[in-house]
Amino acid sequence: MNFLVTADLAVADGDGTFVTRDGALFFRGAVEMTTKGGIGVSSSVVYNLFLLACKSHSLFPAYEKHGRVVVRSVDGVFSCVFYDGKFLFVCRDTYGVEPLFWGETDGGLWLSSTPWRTPWHHFPPGHFALVDMHNEKATNFTSIATCRWSEDTFHGHLRAAPNYHKLLITNYLRDAVAKITRQHTDAVYLLSGGVCSTILAYVGMELKKKSNGGGGTITTCAIGFEDSPDLLAAAVVAKHLGSEHIELQLQYDDVTTEVVAQVTRQLRDAGGDAIATAIPYHMASMELRARGHTALISGEGGQAIWGGYADSDEAFFLQKTRTLYGVYRRELRQSVHVHRMTGIRCHVPFLETNMVEVSMNMHGNFKRPADGDKPDKPALRYAFADVLPPDLLTRPHVPFDHGVGSSWREYLDLKAQAEGFLDATTWFAHI
Repeated sequence: MNFLVTADLAVADGDGTFVTRDGALFFRGAVEMTTKGGIGVSSSVVYNLFLLACKSHSLFPAYEKHGRVVVRSVDGVFSCVFYDGKFLFVCRDTYGVEPLFWGETDGGLWLSSTPWRTPWHHFPPGHFALVDMHNEKATNFTSIATCRWSEDTFHGHLRAAPNYHKLLITNYLRDAVAKITRQHTDAVYLLSGGVCSTILAYVGMELKKKSNGGGGTITTCAIGFEDSPDLLAAAVVAKHLGSEHIELQLQYDDVTTEVVAQVTRQLRDAGGDAIATAIPYHMASMELRARGHTALISGEGGQAIWGGYADSDEAFFLQKTRTLYGVYRRELRQSVHVHRMTGIRCHVPFLETNMVEVSMNMHGNFKRPADGDKPDKPALRYAFADVLPPDLLTRPHVPFDHGVGSSWREYLDLKAQAEGFLDATTWFAHI
């Protein structure tokens, strides 16, 4: 059987082994590491080891020594493809932050970080596949089995004093952002003025000043059209934090049919609302890439696991569980994966594994608003209430496709009608 790993997903070592991604990986527990070429660490006990290695050696040495079980020790996001001449090993991080697609090609299998050809399928997050490439029956795409490697023990029953929950949230969120900023010291914080992006920007500024002896600042970026409420809200937050603020004001006239088609073909499975969200992200990402930026930090995922309303704690827990396990098909597809298309890494601290555990195990009486008239995400708002002024923490959740421009959705519908379709969603479906 033949297989193809597209160039945007992987690089090949001289021995034919394919590995993916560059940058930082954290390992939980004891992992003995040796590497080729002297890159990495040799130690009998490695705990939360920060590895800054070249992309062909970031995960491969651990896999070479310990086999597929090593993925249980990785604390980070990744998609990887290894081939040792006999077995093809494919694996993806727990919640699908890193994109990975696969499908059947003529007489073989393809894998890519983009939907390379049709038909294509999501490689399931939190799973791996081990394929014996010398067994013709085993390499039939329809018969390849995927196995879950990640283990979630969510229960949603942790009751504790509010200050204990606050301590968990603040400490784990700082750790999540710190892991990113060690690797990308100049990462840009996407800022909408909402509670999630505001908190991340605050944490980033706090870490920056701590690492620079009280000085330094971060770069924030707001995205929107001229009638965007997000631009106004983000400017207030940036002024309070004292960040270097980039305001990317998009123009409706720049939303060409070619731009819409390019995004739609990549995200057709995500639905019309997701595509409407992804188009401005794509335009902004192209501009940021042209300016030389390569890494972003986003509040995506915060609404998925902390926000929303429900009639009961049980219903809220079930709602958040469904949202979390579907986040790779919607929230991440319309944001993180769109930035990936332009060559920018977009990091999402709220979906770091420890942060997810804290949220999903916390009882609903602390996470769920007392009534529908109050803003959602009360736990996050409370955790940072003593360091951020109330007016920065009281803005209700505004979906990006509404916050980016008050007339954005109306403009898309009018543009679709000019193309001969009923509305934008119908237009997307026909591209």
